[in-house]
This record gives sequence, C-alpha cells and structure tokens, in this order.
Amino acid sequence: MENINIWEKVLQQTDIVSIIGEYLPLKKRGNDYWTNCPFHGEKTPSFSVNAKRQIFKCFGCSKGGNALKFIELYENVSAIDALKKLAQKVNIDISPYIKTHTSNNQYTQEQTQLFDLNKDLSDFYQYQIIANKSLQLKEFIDKRNLTRELIKEFEIGFADENQSVYNYLKSKNFSDELIMNSSVVANAKQNFFNNRLIFPIKNKFGDVIAFSGRDINSTTEVKYLNSAETIVFKKSEILFNYYKAKNFIEQTNEVILVEGQFDCIALFKIGIKNAVALMGTAFTESHLKLLRNCNIYLFLDNDKAGIAATLKNLKIILYYSNSYNITPRFIINNFKKDPDELFNIDNGKTLKEIIDQKTDLTTFLATKYFIDANYSSLEVKNKYMIQLFEFIYYLDDTLKISFKNLVLQNNWLSESEYENYFNIYCKPNFPSDRSFQSLISTRNINKTNETENFNKFYTPNIEDIEQLQKIGNPEYKRPIGVREKDFYMILKAILMQPEYLKNWDVYQYTQLNDKNTSQLEIKNTICYIAMKYLIDHKQYSKQDIIDLIVADKNETNENKQKYIQCINQDILNNIELITKDEFNEKIKNLTNIVEKKHKKIILLKKGE
Repeated sequence: MENINIWEKVLQQTDIVSIIGEYLPLKKRGNDYWTNCPFHGEKTPSFSVNAKRQIFKCFGCSKGGNALKFIELYENVSAIDALKKLAQKVNIDISPYIKTHTSNNQYTQEQTQLFDLNKDLSDFYQYQIIANKSLQLKEFIDKRNLTRELIKEFEIGFADENQSVYNYLKSKNFSDELIMNSSVVANAKQNFFNNRLIFPIKNKFGDVIAFSGRDINSTTEVKYLNSAETIVFKKSEILFNYYKAKNFIEQTNEVILVEGQFDCIALFKIGIKNAVALMGTAFTESHLKLLRNCNIYLFLDNDKAGIAATLKNLKIILYYSNSYNITPRFIINNFKKDPDELFNIDNGKTLKEIIDQKTDLTTFLATKYFIDANYSSLEVKNKYMIQLFEFIYYLDDTLKISFKNLVLQNNWLSESEYENYFNIYCKPNFPSDRSFQSLISTRNINKTNETENFNKFYTPNIEDIEQLQKIGNPEYKRPIGVREKDFYMILKAILMQPEYLKNWDVYQYTQLNDKNTSQLEIKNTICYIAMKYLIDHKQYSKQDIIDLIVADKNETNENKQKYIQCINQDILNNIELITKDEFNEKIKNLTNIVEKKHKKIILLKKGE
C-alpha cells in the first residue's frame, strides 16, 4: 500500500454500479444505468451511471463524480468519512492511513490527498539531504551549525535540481491534477525548488501543507522561496514551527515571534521551544487566534526593516489585544544581528543573555520615541509623536497615567505639549497609517465563503473528466473562471504587446475589480508591469520584466515571487492573444467605474 495513493486504491477495487445500486434502483439503457436523481426532485430519470468510466452524472442538476463523491453527497458526510465507508464496502483496511491523519474531518478529499503528497515529498527531500554529496550543501550545513539531530528534529531536506519531483510523485501514483495543484512543480513539470534547503510547513494538526526553500548558493536575491498558496496552505493563517511549539506555548502562555526558520532553530539550540516565525507576512487575526491568552514577545531584527516589522506587528497585536487577551512584549536586541547570527558568536551565550532582556510596552515606547530618539527637526518630531500617541491609546488607564508621569519627570515633553498631543492624536485604529485599515480588513479570519469557492474551484466537474478521457489526456488542469481568464488575457497582452498599455494610465489598472486572492495577484502583476512601462517608456520583453523584478530593491521577496509566478503560469501559453480593441474592452469591463454605471442603469430601469 506504500506506493499507491489510498484513495485510488479504494476506487480501483470499487464497482460504481454496485455501490450506487445499493442506494438506488438502476435500469440499464444502452451502455449506461439510469434512475431518478436523488439530489433533486424529478419524474423522468436523468441520473446516469457509466460502468466503463466509473462515474455518475445527473443531467438535471449537473452533480457528478466517482463513487466516493456519490457517498459524500448522498450520505452528507465528509470526504474522509466517505472513504471510510467505501473502504469498508470493498474490504480494504485503511486504519493505518486514518491513524496518520488528523481527526478533524473538515477536509475535502483533495485537501487530504495533498497532505499525503506533501508528506511523501517531505520524506523525499529528507532522503536527498542525506544522499546528496554536494560540497556546497555540506558547507552550508556546516556554516549554519546544523547537526544531524537538528536536521532530523526539524525534518529538514534538500531539493536537488537533478532529482525530478514530478517523476518521484508519479512513481507514488499521484495524479497529474494533484501534482499540478500542489505548487511543488513549475512549468513543464520542472521542480519548483532547486538547490534549496527545504523546511516542511505544517498546520496545527501536524499535516505537511507546504514548503519553504532556502537558497544555499547565494546566487539569487530570493533567499527564501515559499510554496505558492493552495487549498491547504494560506500564509496568513500559518506560523512556522507552531505545531512543534504549541504545547510549550500553552504551558507558559508565552510565545516568541522571530523572523525566520533559522531563528527558531537558534532558539531551540539554547532550549527555547516556544518560538514561531511568520511566513513572510504581517500578523493576522488568524495568527492571533492561535496565540490567544499569550504574552507575545517580539524578537525581530534590529535593522531598519526589522524595526518597521516590529511596529507593524505591534499595531495588529494591540488592535486585537482585547479580542484574544494578548499582550505585546519585547526582547531588546541592540546587536545588528538576527538570533541565528547571535548564536554563532559564542555558541549561544550572547543569545541567552539577550533573551533575558525582556521588557514591556511602556518601556519599549519610551526607549524608541525618547531615549534613543534624535529628532532632526520639529517636523520630524511631530511625525513620531503622532505615532507614539496612537500607541498610547491602547494602554490601559493606569499605564496611561504612569507613562505620562514618566515623560514629564524626564522632561521629554512639557505638560502642555503632552496634553496637546494626547487630545489630538490619542485615537484608535492608527489613523496616521493609511495602510492599516486595509491590512486588518483584508486579513480576516472569517473567510468561509472564499474557502468554499476555492474548494469548488479545484473540483473537476464531470464534463471536464469526460472531455479529458475522450482526448486521452492524463493531465487535468483546474478550470479557470471567466473573470480570472480575462485578467490573464490582459497580462498576456501586455507581455506580448506592451504598446497596448499606452491607452490607459497606471491609476486605471489599479481600478481593475478583483474578486479573490488569485485575481488580486494577477492585477498587482499587471500594475507592476504597467508602472515600469509607463514610467520608463521602454519596450520590455517577458524576460526583461522578470530580470527587473528580481533586481528591484523596492519590492519584497514575497511580491517578487508572486509577480514571477503569475508571469510563468501555464495558462498564458494556452489562451489566445487578444487584439488592442479587445484589450481596451476588457479593461473597461473590469473596472469599478463601469460597474457603477451598470448599477445606475439598473436603478433607472427600476424607476421606469
């Protein structure tokens, strides 16, 4: 059973006619079996079962699928429960498989299969780190002080560019559809990760849901490359090392937030096991829900970017502090080094000393905005005082009074200055930070509708299956919605015919009305290319654009990855190149301005 997908094994032993015949009376007509559909009321049979293809389809309500899908729909159970029922019917013992999977039955069949695929691939990567004899790999491991014990503890692997991930997963009997939807294979079935140290990313139940790859050659600006988001992986919901750390977090009600995987490992080396790292994003409500009732110690880099990240995450923590009973605290790091570098100074002695330098919010604010501050002008000082008093809003009343006394006693501000700042700027939701409202509104934990749509998006319908079988194509690629296809058509047009961009300014491209995360990422890529073209007035090829993205020091690595992934999508090779007039029409149809006009027309009709 090791080398075969358990879902496929159960289906291979299943006769769909016999299974559905246990539930419904079937009558053979031609090559198919027919009955009244159990999923909608009807008098004339439109529900067919095809023994050759092992699928069912209702031509009335369009429901269809294999035997597993039928049991899932008919008995209204989860995919994993449907698997249990069908396995029992065909006398296959799947108890070892069930024991290795989460007891949470909220997952679909596709999601559970992705867990299987990722676990197998994690084992593959872990084997490669042992088998590979690369000198560069050995030097990198030695430089990072990664012992065999640490590699085993964190299940670290290696992505060898000469070992095909696609071929390996096919040998394990995973379907092309699942492999393509897993984000571990890029265009033309090439590896997504090459010559990178691999960290498995796990959800709170311990399922491997994605990977993060660290470049070992220092030949690319993208040091860390994360899996693209899938139906099981959302970066805004995942904290690296949370699965390993959660018991220690619950025992102490404390968690240390660091920037990366090696920082978590550095703390583990000195016996600290309650550290987690963000996946290249700011804190979200989903993250904070995992950390409810905790003191959250921010231990980020002390450079400019690290300080900015600390303040950004602090705002999120304070905004949700009452909702989840969380308190921000700080580990003061006066070195210009991250935890991993600090460990390597003296085998952890300095790092231990820094970890002991913990402080609270009021001390952090006093240090940042007064003790260590050096304001070059009154204008600069005012800017930072606005920030400070927006933070003060979130102190409880007792701390507000003590902080005011501290400021006045040290003559950092006069009493009249303090009162003036307090009365004008001590307000909620950080109004001086224009990005804050969009940050908290787009990163919301309640995304059930989006998740449901996403799952449907990845579920092949019966017509797709039949068409693939007709043309003998073993590969299944997820269907692209009409709206998303329009975004891709615009992207392909500006890559192939950049002069199309001239008809519109950059602002118009920012008004393209995206409906989900995928469309937003394509839109952002379009806007990036439009800005480069319209500002530089140069004709860029596709490769020129990719080179510009890689070299752009103003963009985050996360954004660079998203732009490049959009540009390299297979769909761009399979859709037609639209004309200039068609391009303009699609821009008009996808902007908010046109949608508002439609609404006006509707209102006029209602008033007729």
